[in-house]
Amino acid sequence: MPNRKYLCVAVGLLSICLLAAAEDRSPLRITEISLSRSGGKEGSPQDTLTLRSDGSAAYVGVKNVARIGEYQGKIPDWYFHDSFPALADMYAAIHGTGVSTGKPTESVTVVTLQVVVDGKPKEITDHCPGIDERLWALEMSARGVAADIAWEKRK
Repeated sequence: MPNRKYLCVAVGLLSICLLAAAEDRSPLRITEISLSRSGGKEGSPQDTLTLRSDGSAAYVGVKNVARIGEYQGKIPDWYFHDSFPALADMYAAIHGTGVSTGKPTESVTVVTLQVVVDGKPKEITDHCPGIDERLWALEMSARGVAADIAWEKRK
């Protein structure tokens, strides 16, 4: 049986390393989240929602959504970070661009998530919305933030 003293030291060092790694993934480095819905059956929503850490927001409704056209809005910059507590972990899980979940089908709306960190975009294409709980939670958080925005139509 390993010595408890050394085991405690190892666990302590591991905790410090994990905390340092979490600090490296601070959501403060994330500058933009973009969600696009496309595909699916006739009548499926098609739109793009973009939220930025500077408080700016953009929405483009293409079809089968309440707002058709291009809109802009504002959110408090702190709201961006406070609304996405799992965003750093989500970003850390994206190892490259073009990551895809599930298999494409014609009957399901596809959600594409793009996160920009330090100017570098990372993208996940979710072919099975709702299956990956982290992606679903992130999408619902973004849509919740969007619901509170006073949108103005661009001219």
